[in-house]
Amino acid sequence: IAAMGIKAPPTPIPARKINQAPTNAAQRSDATITASGSDAPVSMERAKTWDPAVENAYRFQEAGYRDEREFIAITGGMQVERWPDTGFVKKLPTKMSLGAAPSNLYFPKARQCKDSELPRVKLFKYAD
Repeated sequence: IAAMGIKAPPTPIPARKINQAPTNAAQRSDATITASGSDAPVSMERAKTWDPAVENAYRFQEAGYRDEREFIAITGGMQVERWPDTGFVKKLPTKMSLGAAPSNLYFPKARQCKDSELPRVKLFKYAD
Protein backbone atom coordinates (compact mmCIF):
# COMPACT_ATOMS: atom_id res chain seq x y z
CA ILE A 1 0.00 0.00 0.00
CA ALA A 2 2.83 2.39 0.86
CA ALA A 3 4.37 1.87 -2.61
CA MET A 4 1.19 3.16 -4.23
CA GLY A 5 1.23 6.34 -2.12
CA ILE A 6 -1.67 5.29 0.08
CA LYS A 7 -1.20 5.68 3.80
CA ALA A 8 -2.42 3.03 6.18
CA PRO A 9 -5.15 4.14 8.59
CA PRO A 10 -3.87 5.16 12.02
CA THR A 11 -3.88 2.60 14.79
CA PRO A 12 -7.06 3.04 16.83
CA ILE A 13 -6.62 4.34 20.34
CA PRO A 14 -8.12 2.02 22.96
CA ALA A 15 -11.31 3.35 24.53
CA ARG A 16 -11.04 4.75 28.04
CA LYS A 17 -13.34 3.62 30.79
CA ILE A 18 -14.92 6.94 31.65
CA ASN A 19 -17.71 5.81 33.95
CA GLN A 20 -15.84 3.02 35.72
CA ALA A 21 -16.90 2.59 39.34
CA PRO A 22 -14.32 3.66 41.93
CA THR A 23 -12.53 0.85 43.72
CA ASN A 24 -11.92 2.32 47.19
CA ALA A 25 -14.19 4.03 49.71
CA ALA A 26 -12.41 7.37 49.45
CA GLN A 27 -13.32 7.63 45.74
CA ARG A 28 -16.98 6.61 46.04
CA SER A 29 -19.74 9.16 45.90
CA ASP A 30 -21.17 10.58 49.10
CA ALA A 31 -24.36 8.56 48.63
CA THR A 32 -22.54 5.23 48.79
CA ILE A 33 -20.54 6.16 51.87
CA THR A 34 -23.42 6.93 54.20
CA ALA A 35 -24.49 3.76 55.95
CA SER A 36 -28.03 4.90 56.71
CA GLY A 37 -30.46 7.19 54.95
CA SER A 38 -30.86 9.27 58.13
CA ASP A 39 -27.38 10.76 57.69
CA ALA A 40 -28.01 11.83 54.11
CA PRO A 41 -28.71 15.51 53.46
CA VAL A 42 -32.25 16.45 52.45
CA SER A 43 -31.27 19.53 50.46
CA MET A 44 -28.32 21.50 49.17
CA GLU A 45 -27.81 25.13 48.23
CA ARG A 46 -24.85 27.10 46.97
CA ALA A 47 -23.23 29.79 49.09
CA LYS A 48 -24.05 33.33 48.01
CA THR A 49 -22.31 35.35 50.72
CA TRP A 50 -19.30 34.61 52.86
CA ASP A 51 -19.59 33.80 56.58
CA PRO A 52 -17.61 31.52 58.95
CA ALA A 53 -19.88 28.52 58.23
CA VAL A 54 -19.24 28.93 54.49
CA GLU A 55 -15.50 29.17 55.17
CA ASN A 56 -15.49 25.89 57.09
CA ALA A 57 -17.66 24.17 54.46
CA TYR A 58 -15.14 25.34 51.83
CA ARG A 59 -12.26 23.84 53.82
CA PHE A 60 -14.00 20.46 54.26
CA GLN A 61 -14.84 20.37 50.56
CA GLU A 62 -11.26 21.24 49.60
CA ALA A 63 -10.17 18.15 51.55
CA GLY A 64 -12.74 16.01 49.68
CA TYR A 65 -15.54 15.77 52.26
CA ARG A 66 -19.14 16.87 51.79
CA ASP A 67 -19.15 18.60 55.19
CA GLU A 68 -18.12 18.14 58.82
CA ARG A 69 -20.81 15.53 59.37
CA GLU A 70 -19.41 13.30 56.64
CA PHE A 71 -15.86 13.83 57.95
CA ILE A 72 -16.88 12.62 61.43
CA ALA A 73 -18.79 9.64 60.02
CA ILE A 74 -15.93 8.50 57.79
CA THR A 75 -13.11 9.04 60.28
CA GLY A 76 -14.94 7.41 63.17
CA GLY A 77 -15.41 10.56 65.23
CA MET A 78 -11.96 12.11 64.74
CA GLN A 79 -11.87 15.60 66.21
CA VAL A 80 -11.43 18.51 63.82
CA GLU A 81 -8.40 20.70 64.56
CA ARG A 82 -9.48 24.36 64.63
CA TRP A 83 -7.83 27.72 65.11
CA PRO A 84 -8.77 28.84 68.65
CA ASP A 85 -9.33 32.51 67.83
CA THR A 86 -11.33 32.16 64.58
CA GLY A 87 -12.87 28.69 64.90
CA PHE A 88 -11.84 27.92 61.31
CA VAL A 89 -10.63 24.44 60.43
CA LYS A 90 -6.86 24.27 60.86
CA LYS A 91 -5.92 20.79 59.58
CA LEU A 92 -7.74 17.95 57.81
CA PRO A 93 -6.61 14.60 56.43
CA THR A 94 -7.59 14.42 52.79
CA LYS A 95 -10.38 11.99 51.97
CA MET A 96 -8.20 10.32 49.32
CA SER A 97 -5.51 9.53 51.92
CA LEU A 98 -7.78 7.62 54.30
CA GLY A 99 -6.55 4.07 54.53
CA ALA A 100 -3.33 5.01 52.73
CA ALA A 101 -0.30 7.14 53.47
CA PRO A 102 -1.55 10.14 55.47
CA SER A 103 -1.82 13.41 53.61
CA ASN A 104 -3.07 16.50 55.45
CA LEU A 105 -4.26 19.88 54.27
CA TYR A 106 -3.20 22.76 56.49
CA PHE A 107 -5.25 25.95 56.45
CA PRO A 108 -4.17 29.40 57.69
CA LYS A 109 -6.07 31.49 60.23
CA ALA A 110 -7.25 33.94 57.58
CA ARG A 111 -10.13 33.53 55.17
CA GLN A 112 -9.36 31.27 52.19
CA CYS A 113 -12.66 31.18 50.31
CA LYS A 114 -12.59 34.09 47.87
CA ASP A 115 -15.81 35.70 46.72
CA SER A 116 -15.21 34.27 43.25
CA GLU A 117 -15.23 30.73 44.74
CA LEU A 118 -18.48 31.13 46.72
CA PRO A 119 -20.67 29.45 44.06
CA ARG A 120 -18.52 26.30 44.36
CA VAL A 121 -19.32 25.89 48.07
CA LYS A 122 -22.25 23.58 48.78
CA LEU A 123 -24.22 24.00 52.00
CA PHE A 124 -26.15 20.88 53.02
CA LYS A 125 -29.27 20.68 55.19
CA TYR A 126 -30.34 17.64 57.19
CA ALA A 127 -33.73 16.46 58.46
CA ASP A 128 -32.74 16.56 62.13
